[in-house]
Amino acid sequence: MVDPEPVLSRPGLRVILPTNRWHVNTTGLAAPYRHYLSPDGTAFVSASEDFVTGFTRWNMKDSALLRSFGLASAIPGEPFYVTDEADVSTWVGTVQSDGSLAGMRRFVDQGGEGVTTDTQGNVYIAAGQIYVYSPAGKLIDTVEIPERPIQVVFGGSDGHTLFIAARTSLYAVRTRFRGRKE
Repeated sequence: MVDPEPVLSRPGLRVILPTNRWHVNTTGLAAPYRHYLSPDGTAFVSASEDFVTGFTRWNMKDSALLRSFGLASAIPGEPFYVTDEADVSTWVGTVQSDGSLAGMRRFVDQGGEGVTTDTQGNVYIAAGQIYVYSPAGKLIDTVEIPERPIQVVFGGSDGHTLFIAARTSLYAVRTRFRGRKE
Protein backbone atom coordinates (compact mmCIF):
# COMPACT_ATOMS: atom_id res chain seq x y z
CA MET A 1 0.00 0.00 0.00
CA VAL A 2 1.35 3.42 -0.95
CA ASP A 3 0.70 6.12 1.62
CA PRO A 4 -0.42 9.59 0.55
CA GLU A 5 2.05 12.42 0.91
CA PRO A 6 1.55 16.19 0.98
CA VAL A 7 1.52 17.94 -2.39
CA LEU A 8 4.95 19.37 -3.13
CA SER A 9 6.66 20.49 -6.29
CA ARG A 10 8.64 17.41 -7.32
CA PRO A 11 11.01 18.45 -10.14
CA GLY A 12 12.66 15.57 -11.97
CA LEU A 13 10.00 12.98 -11.13
CA ARG A 14 7.54 11.54 -13.61
CA VAL A 15 3.95 12.66 -13.08
CA ILE A 16 1.22 10.08 -13.77
CA LEU A 17 -2.27 11.45 -14.53
CA PRO A 18 -5.63 10.04 -15.66
CA THR A 19 -6.41 10.62 -19.35
CA ASN A 20 -10.16 10.95 -18.99
CA ARG A 21 -12.94 11.33 -16.39
CA TRP A 22 -11.79 14.83 -15.36
CA HIS A 23 -14.38 17.44 -14.65
CA VAL A 24 -12.74 20.02 -16.86
CA ASN A 25 -13.30 23.74 -16.87
CA THR A 26 -11.46 26.69 -18.33
CA THR A 27 -9.61 27.48 -15.10
CA GLY A 28 -7.83 24.14 -15.13
CA LEU A 29 -8.06 20.96 -13.19
CA ALA A 30 -8.33 20.99 -9.45
CA ALA A 31 -4.96 21.26 -7.75
CA PRO A 32 -3.75 17.96 -6.34
CA TYR A 33 -4.67 17.21 -2.74
CA ARG A 34 -2.12 14.45 -2.12
CA HIS A 35 0.63 12.65 -4.01
CA TYR A 36 1.32 8.94 -4.08
CA LEU A 37 5.08 8.50 -4.56
CA SER A 38 6.30 5.29 -6.19
CA PRO A 39 8.35 2.99 -3.94
CA ASP A 40 11.47 3.58 -6.07
CA GLY A 41 10.97 7.36 -5.90
CA THR A 42 10.86 7.90 -9.67
CA ALA A 43 7.23 8.87 -10.18
CA PHE A 44 4.14 10.14 -8.42
CA VAL A 45 0.40 10.05 -8.97
CA SER A 46 -1.55 13.19 -8.13
CA ALA A 47 -4.85 12.63 -6.37
CA SER A 48 -7.75 15.02 -5.94
CA GLU A 49 -9.51 15.66 -2.68
CA ASP A 50 -12.36 13.44 -3.95
CA PHE A 51 -10.00 10.47 -4.18
CA VAL A 52 -8.51 11.04 -0.73
CA THR A 53 -11.73 11.82 1.15
CA GLY A 54 -13.87 9.12 -0.44
CA PHE A 55 -16.39 11.31 -2.29
CA THR A 56 -19.21 9.15 -3.64
CA ARG A 57 -21.59 9.55 -6.54
CA TRP A 58 -24.40 7.07 -7.11
CA ASN A 59 -23.13 5.12 -4.07
CA MET A 60 -19.70 4.57 -5.63
CA LYS A 61 -16.37 6.19 -4.80
CA ASP A 62 -15.83 8.66 -7.60
CA SER A 63 -12.66 10.41 -8.73
CA ALA A 64 -10.76 10.87 -11.97
CA LEU A 65 -8.02 8.61 -10.67
CA LEU A 66 -10.35 5.68 -9.95
CA ARG A 67 -12.78 5.99 -12.82
CA SER A 68 -10.36 6.72 -15.66
CA PHE A 69 -9.82 4.20 -18.43
CA GLY A 70 -6.11 5.02 -18.49
CA LEU A 71 -3.15 6.72 -16.92
CA ALA A 72 -0.29 8.41 -18.75
CA SER A 73 3.04 10.03 -18.02
CA ALA A 74 2.82 13.79 -17.92
CA ILE A 75 5.98 15.85 -18.35
CA PRO A 76 6.13 19.14 -16.41
CA GLY A 77 6.22 22.10 -18.78
CA GLU A 78 4.70 20.13 -21.67
CA PRO A 79 1.13 19.77 -22.93
CA PHE A 80 -1.10 17.02 -21.55
CA TYR A 81 -4.43 16.03 -23.09
CA VAL A 82 -7.51 14.88 -21.23
CA THR A 83 -10.65 13.67 -22.93
CA ASP A 84 -14.26 13.67 -21.75
CA GLU A 85 -16.67 11.42 -23.59
CA ALA A 86 -19.74 12.85 -21.84
CA ASP A 87 -18.77 16.46 -22.62
CA VAL A 88 -17.69 15.43 -26.15
CA SER A 89 -14.46 17.38 -25.83
CA THR A 90 -10.74 16.99 -25.44
CA TRP A 91 -8.76 19.57 -23.51
CA VAL A 92 -5.08 20.46 -23.28
CA GLY A 93 -3.15 22.09 -20.47
CA THR A 94 0.43 22.47 -19.32
CA VAL A 95 1.70 20.07 -16.67
CA GLN A 96 2.96 21.76 -13.50
CA SER A 97 5.65 20.24 -11.25
CA ASP A 98 3.02 19.55 -8.55
CA GLY A 99 0.98 17.39 -10.96
CA SER A 100 -1.73 19.94 -11.72
CA LEU A 101 -2.63 21.20 -15.18
CA ALA A 102 -2.66 24.93 -15.91
CA GLY A 103 -3.93 26.96 -18.85
CA MET A 104 -6.62 24.47 -19.77
CA ARG A 105 -8.27 25.10 -23.11
CA ARG A 106 -10.60 23.14 -25.31
CA PHE A 107 -8.52 21.37 -27.95
CA VAL A 108 -11.27 19.79 -30.08
CA ASP A 109 -14.98 19.08 -29.90
CA GLN A 110 -14.33 15.33 -29.88
CA GLY A 111 -14.33 13.46 -26.61
CA GLY A 112 -13.48 9.86 -25.99
CA GLU A 113 -12.42 7.24 -23.51
CA GLY A 114 -8.66 7.44 -24.05
CA VAL A 115 -6.06 9.75 -25.55
CA THR A 116 -2.34 9.66 -26.39
CA THR A 117 0.16 11.63 -28.48
CA ASP A 118 3.07 10.92 -30.79
CA THR A 119 6.43 12.69 -31.07
CA GLN A 120 5.06 15.04 -33.74
CA GLY A 121 2.39 16.28 -31.33
CA ASN A 122 -0.47 14.49 -33.08
CA VAL A 123 -3.29 13.53 -30.73
CA TYR A 124 -5.04 10.11 -30.93
CA ILE A 125 -8.51 9.99 -29.35
CA ALA A 126 -10.34 6.69 -28.77
CA ALA A 127 -13.97 7.58 -29.48
CA GLY A 128 -15.80 4.85 -31.38
CA GLN A 129 -12.77 4.75 -33.69
CA ILE A 130 -9.37 6.37 -33.32
CA TYR A 131 -9.42 9.99 -34.46
CA VAL A 132 -6.03 11.57 -35.13
CA TYR A 133 -5.67 15.34 -34.82
CA SER A 134 -2.73 17.57 -35.68
CA PRO A 135 -1.26 19.73 -32.89
CA ALA A 136 -3.41 22.56 -34.31
CA GLY A 137 -6.60 20.53 -33.77
CA LYS A 138 -7.25 19.57 -37.41
CA LEU A 139 -8.55 16.03 -38.05
CA ILE A 140 -5.85 14.33 -40.15
CA ASP A 141 -6.74 10.63 -39.99
CA THR A 142 -9.19 8.05 -38.70
CA VAL A 143 -8.09 4.56 -37.69
CA GLU A 144 -11.03 2.20 -37.96
CA ILE A 145 -11.14 -0.94 -35.85
CA PRO A 146 -13.88 -3.59 -35.58
CA GLU A 147 -15.03 -2.68 -32.06
CA ARG A 148 -15.20 0.31 -29.74
CA PRO A 149 -11.77 1.31 -28.38
CA ILE A 150 -11.29 2.13 -24.71
CA GLN A 151 -7.62 3.16 -24.48
CA VAL A 152 -4.66 3.88 -26.73
CA VAL A 153 -0.94 3.76 -26.01
CA PHE A 154 2.24 3.63 -28.08
CA GLY A 155 4.77 0.85 -27.61
CA GLY A 156 6.77 -1.82 -29.35
CA SER A 157 10.53 -2.03 -29.77
CA ASP A 158 10.67 1.06 -31.99
CA GLY A 159 7.70 2.99 -30.53
CA HIS A 160 5.79 3.03 -33.83
CA THR A 161 3.02 0.66 -32.73
CA LEU A 162 -0.26 2.09 -31.50
CA PHE A 163 -1.88 -0.44 -29.17
CA ILE A 164 -5.65 -0.14 -28.94
CA ALA A 165 -7.49 -1.78 -26.07
CA ALA A 166 -11.10 -2.44 -27.08
CA ARG A 167 -14.04 -4.02 -25.27
CA THR A 168 -12.96 -7.61 -25.95
CA SER A 169 -9.70 -7.43 -27.93
CA LEU A 170 -6.33 -5.76 -28.24
CA TYR A 171 -5.35 -4.29 -31.61
CA ALA A 172 -1.98 -3.06 -32.87
CA VAL A 173 -1.50 -0.60 -35.72
CA ARG A 174 1.87 0.49 -37.15
CA THR A 175 2.14 4.27 -37.39
CA ARG A 176 4.39 6.63 -39.28
CA PHE A 177 5.41 8.48 -36.14
CA ARG A 178 6.78 7.25 -32.83
CA GLY A 179 4.79 7.54 -29.67
CA ARG A 180 5.92 10.18 -27.22
CA LYS A 181 8.55 8.77 -24.87
CA GLU A 182 6.92 7.95 -21.56
